[in-house]
Amino acid sequence: MTTQNGSAHPPRAYAEWLPVLDRFANGDDDALHDLALGEAPWTSGVAQRWTSQVVFALETRLTALSDSLQRALRRAMSHDDQARALIAARRRLAALNTFAGLDCIPDEVQARLRAQIESWQTNTQNALEKSARSVRDDDGRMLKVLKENALVRATAGSTTPIPDPSRNGGRGRRILL
Repeated sequence: MTTQNGSAHPPRAYAEWLPVLDRFANGDDDALHDLALGEAPWTSGVAQRWTSQVVFALETRLTALSDSLQRALRRAMSHDDQARALIAARRRLAALNTFAGLDCIPDEVQARLRAQIESWQTNTQNALEKSARSVRDDDGRMLKVLKENALVRATAGSTTPIPDPSRNGGRGRRILL
C-alpha cells in the first residue's frame, strides 16, 4: 500500500514521521490520512523526541491559524466578513482536533494536544471579545458577531438550551408557503 506521501508504508519509525509531520505543520490536511495510518515510535529513546515533534506541528498550525484569523479580521469590511473569518477559523480547528485525536497518538499526548487547542480557543476568544468591547462606534455588533460565531463552541452538558424550531412561540423566522 502506498500512502498519500508516496511512501511504501505508513510512518512507524521516527525518521518516517518527520516529513509527514512537517507536511501537516505546513498546512497540508491530507497528511492527516498518512498520520492516522501510522504507529507512534514509543521506545524509551524516541518517545520524547517524537512527542516534541507532534507538539511542534500543532503549535505551528495554531500560530498560522492565529495569523490567518488576524489578517481576515483586519480585512473584514462588514460584520458578515467577520463572521466568515471566525467560521473559517473553526473549520481549520477541526483539522487540529482530528490531529489531536488520532488513534496512533498515546492518550497522555492526546490530552496535552487537546489542552493546547482548548487554551488557544479560549484565550483567542477572550482577547477578541475584550477588543470588541473597546469599540465604541458599532453599538456592540462586533461583540455580538464574536459570540454568535465563537471559536469555543458549547459542548454536551452545556446549560445553554438548543431552541426547538417546532416550538416557535411567535419568535424568530417563520416560513409561510
